[in-house]
Amino acid sequence: MRKQGGDPDADATGEECRRNIELIVDLCKDIKGASHHEVRKVFAKAGETLEEELAFIRKNEIRINK
Repeated sequence: MRKQGGDPDADATGEECRRNIELIVDLCKDIKGASHHEVRKVFAKAGETLEEELAFIRKNEIRINK
């Protein structure tokens, strides 16, 4: 985006957002291992959703960077 006159802050914001999502996924996995079965199911679903969204973001980052 910088090469095409895009906003350099948008790049940094996207990168920060991606790192935060990765951290949330890791924390969900940690909590999942230390919780009761019902709670683990809720966090597992949230973790799966976040992993899917992160994969979507990564694919779009690759596409945009090309």
